[in-house]
Amino acid sequence: MRLVLALRYFQMNDAGGSCHRIFILVQEIMGTRTRPRVWTMRSILVVGNETLASPELGAALERRTASGPCRIHVLVPATPPRDHAFWTEGGALALARDRLENALLRVTATGAVVTGEVGDANVVLAVDDALRRGPVDEIILSTWPPGVSRWIRMDLPHRLARHTGLPVHHVVAEPATAGVP
Repeated sequence: MRLVLALRYFQMNDAGGSCHRIFILVQEIMGTRTRPRVWTMRSILVVGNETLASPELGAALERRTASGPCRIHVLVPATPPRDHAFWTEGGALALARDRLENALLRVTATGAVVTGEVGDANVVLAVDDALRRGPVDEIILSTWPPGVSRWIRMDLPHRLARHTGLPVHHVVAEPATAGVP
C-alpha cells in the first residue's frame, strides 16, 4: 500500500522523469519488469571443399540459423584435387573459388550473414588465417566419410579442436547424396 501511495505522490509531483524511474524500480521489486530480448549473433566458421554442396552440411547450417541470427564465414582451402594426377596451384585456386561461389549462394539462402574466402592448401594454416579476421564461436568441418576423406586420415577434426580451442562440429557428407567423390 505504501508503495502505491509513494508512486501516486511521485506522479503528482514529477519534475522531469523521476516518476518513470520509480515505476521501473517498482516493477523490479515486484518482479514484473520485462527486459528487451537481446540477440547475440553467433559466428560460425565453415570449413569444406568437395562436400560444401552436401545436404548434410545444409541441414547443419539450417539448424544453426533456426536457433537465432548467425554470421557464417565459409573457408575453402585450395587443396589439390585428388582425382587429378597432375595439378597446378592456379588450378586448385580456381576450383576452390568455384566451390566457394556456389557455397555462398546456398548458404545465403539460410538467412545468415555470409562471407567467404579461399584459404591455404594447409587446412590448419587456412583456419588460423580465418580466425585472425575475427572471433568465431564454432567451427563446422565438412568431410567425406572415413576411408574416402584425406582430412579424416589427417585427424583434422581433433587437430582443429586442439589447435583452436573451439568446438568443432564434424559433418560427414555421404557420397550418395553429395555426388560421388
